[in-house]
Amino acid sequence: MPSIKKVVLKSGEVRYQFSVYLGIDKITGKKKRTNRSFSSLHEAKIELKKIQLQGLENKTQTIHRYTYEDVYLLWLENHKSEIRGTTLASKESKFRKRILPKFGRIPIKEITRCIVRQSLMNGQRNLRLLMTMSFRLVSFLITR
Repeated sequence: MPSIKKVVLKSGEVRYQFSVYLGIDKITGKKKRTNRSFSSLHEAKIELKKIQLQGLENKTQTIHRYTYEDVYLLWLENHKSEIRGTTLASKESKFRKRILPKFGRIPIKEITRCIVRQSLMNGQRNLRLLMTMSFRLVSFLITR
């Protein structure tokens, strides 16, 4: 349970601050924390209770639950509006035929460079194109 600390500033003003753990970010997998500072103890207590009641732990989920196919579908939804229909069809076809059969059900957290290189080198043509498309998909995951 977070505690509220009393802090005296150089000017002599008294502040009350706390730091709260919010859970794990669903995209990056990193821990989320927030620091807040208030002029009165009462305000700090109220805000701390609000944060705890919002249930931020329930809203966040770990990256372990996302599979490669889940991320691909998110990326495709966002990417559809940026490209023409023929390009979209081409990308969907390449992902469906070449990438998703190998990586579709693997959780994102378990995919490493070594696994990608090894899978793509086993009889794959257009290695560079496939690696570029996979890189864009993972970049989308990181920036989201």
